[in-house]
Amino acid sequence: MIEIGLAAVIGAILHGLGAWLDSHEPFSPRLFLKTLITAVIAGAVFTAGYSLIGDAPEMKDFIIAFLAGAMGNATRDYIRGTVSK
Repeated sequence: MIEIGLAAVIGAILHGLGAWLDSHEPFSPRLFLKTLITAVIAGAVFTAGYSLIGDAPEMKDFIIAFLAGAMGNATRDYIRGTVSK
């Protein structure tokens, strides 16, 4: 079950790296730490969910976890931008 959580973590990290590359700003370890925390939370949620279900994850489940990890990171960025305005 840990591999489904890893898919969510990778999705969130890749989204964070893509957002940083798109921003043309210098790398900020503090912001990347927030991405890592979001990634770990997304991975933990998916791991817990699939361990409760008990079924072996299929390829579609990995894709959903990957995209959900990326969306979790994007949603956090959106909320942060909305609240700071």
